[in-house]
Amino acid sequence: MPGTRTARWTCVALLAALAAASPAAAHGPSPARYVDCSARHPGDGTPWRPFNSLAQASAVRLRPGSRLLLRRGTSCTGLLAPTGSGSAWRPAVIGAYGRGPLPHVEGAAEDAVLLKDMSHVTLTSLELTNRGEGEARRRGVHVVATSGVAQGVTLRDLWIHDVQGDLAKDAGGSGGIQVDVLGPEPTRFDDLLIERNLIADVSRSGIFVVGTADGDRPRATEPWPAASTRVRVRANRLLRLGGDGIVPLGTVGAVVEHNVVSEGNLRGRALSDPRGMICNAGIWAFHANGTVIQRNEVFAMRFNGCDGSGYDVDYDQDGTIVQYNLSHDNEGGFILFCTDAQPRTAKVRFNLSVDDRFAANQSPCSLQPGSTYEGVSLVNNTFVAPSITWGILGTPTAGLLNPALEVRNNLFHATAPQTTALGCSERCSNNLFSGLPPAGAAAVSADPLFADPGRRGRGLLYVGSGFRLRPGSPAIGAGTPVPGLPAWDYFGRRVTSPPAIGFSQR
Repeated sequence: MPGTRTARWTCVALLAALAAASPAAAHGPSPARYVDCSARHPGDGTPWRPFNSLAQASAVRLRPGSRLLLRRGTSCTGLLAPTGSGSAWRPAVIGAYGRGPLPHVEGAAEDAVLLKDMSHVTLTSLELTNRGEGEARRRGVHVVATSGVAQGVTLRDLWIHDVQGDLAKDAGGSGGIQVDVLGPEPTRFDDLLIERNLIADVSRSGIFVVGTADGDRPRATEPWPAASTRVRVRANRLLRLGGDGIVPLGTVGAVVEHNVVSEGNLRGRALSDPRGMICNAGIWAFHANGTVIQRNEVFAMRFNGCDGSGYDVDYDQDGTIVQYNLSHDNEGGFILFCTDAQPRTAKVRFNLSVDDRFAANQSPCSLQPGSTYEGVSLVNNTFVAPSITWGILGTPTAGLLNPALEVRNNLFHATAPQTTALGCSERCSNNLFSGLPPAGAAAVSADPLFADPGRRGRGLLYVGSGFRLRPGSPAIGAGTPVPGLPAWDYFGRRVTSPPAIGFSQR
């Protein structure tokens, strides 16, 4: 009797909904509250009498298993700022219900959504905007810790756009997602996950994490209990940004992976601008230790007289790894190296750069004299561009960026023949040069035999597969062993011994 079975399950579902929405359930383990800003009258948060304002919604104190749900296809104006926390086993959820487009929150002041001193909470499935005149602070989501350790915060599947803030960054800056530690040690974040969000047309930053208020960063080999831990930023799409794409700051061991960032630094300003410089890059870390930046794609970053690179190894970081990334069509080049004197280590390896203006660009990021690239290496990368050159402050140079920079096993392919060699030092060896003169020790000068050297477009695997090595390539087995080289190349193939030159082993 199909009809009877359907009726029975309909009744069961209705009774369950009534029980969840009853006054008794409000004091139970997993209450749900509903928000419909199109409702004529304020309600009590039940499905048939939903809250009709963000003020009502923000008065909710979340508990383990709580759900605060905004109705799809509706729009609210103001600030969504509930309080409370979930638990590790039963996180609280702020999200959507019903059918149709994502529920929309239009911010009317600094923030559209504020999560302050909350733990074990997931914010998901919302559309957020925060329009303004571009002269005041504006943020889509602001996550703040002022006391203690905020744990288990997840921001997932959000659509954040048209956040028209000023050009402030760092703690309290403008952007799509801003995470701030605003209290003394032990205030920090642990287990922060930012994933699968779409962020467009924001200023200044796309995703900016300030994970500590501690201004003293130790070396990466030393403990740093004041820094945020288990920070992961992955699978986000960011485009048309006034400033930076993704920046973890005040973190230990942050992982930034599988993101796509494009068209950033749109409001950048040169070092000589009388209004003050505004310098931005696609993905980078600052005041951070042990950051891993991998399997990302960054393209179409603007130069605007300052930075504009896909990636950046800045001066206040240590133990950074930039690997398995795709960079293309960036006006400031593949990567920026700061020249300021401060000990740091960084490994830039197995990346592909296509039609970037520079293989690497250097800049005095803190405007302090001196430089040290000791412990910074550029190993097993592939560079393809009409002209292969280093840059200094956005100007091509024939010289080497720094004699301490280790440059080994890289493949440099100029698509338009050039007569100027790339500067190298005694720490520059086993690189392959095609379309430009060889340089450094044990250099290979030959056609690398790419699978499809005309391949252009989008996607790590689609673009990358064009620059795999064909059988018989002179790059195969021509590299030199480098301590600490990973076991896998850009495509997940095992690194041979001796390694091939470039980002692909075969």
